[in-house]
Amino acid sequence: MGLVALGSAGSQGSDAGSVIVNLAAGAYASTSGTGSYAVLAQSVGGGGGSAVLAQSVGGGGGSAGVA
Repeated sequence: MGLVALGSAGSQGSDAGSVIVNLAAGAYASTSGTGSYAVLAQSVGGGGGSAVLAQSVGGGGGSAGVA
């Protein structure tokens, strides 16, 4: 058993829906830097649990995951 434990259990995630990105005429999206080749759009929500983080200090280790 660890000396310090942080975290809790996440619940079942759900469907947050679609993401649509529209650029106006003449607008653009750009990235810079080596390996910066994409722009990410993500729908967040929909109920349920988002994430779980568990960490143990001085014990047998923890685990982390996304529900």
